[in-house]
Amino acid sequence: TSDIYDSANYGMKGQYSTPYVRSFTPAPGITIAKNGKLYAAFSTTMNTASLSTSNIKVFRIGSSTAENILLSVNQNTQDALSISLASGTWTADTEYEAKFYGAIADSTGITMGDQNNTSSPVFISSFRVNDTTDTTAPTVYPFITDGSTGVSVNGVIEVGFSESMDPSTLTSSTVTLSRGSTSVSTSVEYDPGKNSFFISPTTALVTGTKYTVTLGTGVKDINGVALAASSAFSFTTTTTPDSTAPKIKEARSD
Repeated sequence: TSDIYDSANYGMKGQYSTPYVRSFTPAPGITIAKNGKLYAAFSTTMNTASLSTSNIKVFRIGSSTAENILLSVNQNTQDALSISLASGTWTADTEYEAKFYGAIADSTGITMGDQNNTSSPVFISSFRVNDTTDTTAPTVYPFITDGSTGVSVNGVIEVGFSESMDPSTLTSSTVTLSRGSTSVSTSVEYDPGKNSFFISPTTALVTGTKYTVTLGTGVKDINGVALAASSAFSFTTTTTPDSTAPKIKEARSD
């Protein structure tokens, strides 16, 4: 396995594929508010010790001095983190760039850069700060219309948002699924690339039954602005269970 660390072969050996930044907010060139935060999601579970200010830096364009930033790793999945300025406010009408260095590693120790590039940036994204402060509450966009019927008993419930959200505030406590007064156990996941939140019941729902999804005011956007009020929508499951077996459409191998 020594050749996986050669620059020419690095990341080309199946199980040794390198981790990478799969989503970064804001998108390159996008403007953010003075109190805005940056958000990066990785391709896999990361070594949280490597997600440090030594390996993740933000610079003003044209400056070689790194800004004093704070990093907050998503402790639920350890595959994402938010970045904010220690002072809390970026300088208005200024361009910055975020740099992620090759020493950042996944939970198995595979680094983003090969051994010759651990001190070099392997991901760079720029953004501009405007002269506004974000105080606008996020809007909820359920993918299931309130009052819908015939909803699958074993499907995933998707909820969209009008802006990037703080994943640490999207939990099974702040977003609940209930059948009448009975809480339903779920697992939850946020996709920053889509600004969508997915709710997966741990067991199949009951046929022909009404369920309600409630999002509380503990749900916040990436800049810490909470929902203006609790939001809820209801649906009724189908009376016929899904009995169609899945089919394999594609298979891949490294």
